[in-house]
Amino acid sequence: ALYFRTVPILPEGSGRVAEVKVGVTEAVKKGDVLFTLDSSKQQAALETAKRKIAEVEASVTTAESDVVRAEAQIGEAKASLQQAKDELDVKSELQRRNPGIVPQRDIEKLQVMVDQRQSGVDAATAAKQSAFLRVSTQLPAEKARAEAEREQAQVDLDKTFVRAGVDGRVEQFLVRPG
Repeated sequence: ALYFRTVPILPEGSGRVAEVKVGVTEAVKKGDVLFTLDSSKQQAALETAKRKIAEVEASVTTAESDVVRAEAQIGEAKASLQQAKDELDVKSELQRRNPGIVPQRDIEKLQVMVDQRQSGVDAATAAKQSAFLRVSTQLPAEKARAEAEREQAQVDLDKTFVRAGVDGRVEQFLVRPG
C-alpha cells in the first residue's frame, strides 16, 4: 500500500512570481527551489546594507587618522606650552632676583600665554578622546547595526526563493510568472 501525503507549498512572503523552476508533475528533493518571487526590493536593501558597512569601514580609517592627528597636535601644543612656561620662568626668576628689570606687564602677558597654550593642550586632548571614542565605540556600533541590516536583508531575499519542504513529487502545480 502506498501512502500519499499532501504538503501545501506556501511562500513566507508575498509578491509577484518571477520564475517557476519545476513543471506540473516533477520529482523534487527537500530544499529544491520551486519558484522565485520578484526580489528587486530585497536585492536593493541588501546592496544598501553592504554599502553602509563599507562606509562605516571607511569612516573607521578616517577616525583612526583623526586619532593620530590629534596625538600630533597634543605633542605640538605641549611643546608650545613648555616654551611659554620656560619663558615665564626665566622672566619671573629675573624679576625675583632684580625687581623692576622685567615689567610686571610682561610677566602677566606670559602668564596669559601659558594659560592659552594649556587650553590648546586641553583642546587637542579632547579632540583625541573624541576621535578615540568614535573609533572604539560609535563606529563599531554603527557597523554592528549595518551588519544586522545586511543579515535581515539577506533573510528577506532568501524568502523570495520558495523551496520544497520535503522530498516528493510536485502535482497540481499551476503557478506561473506574473
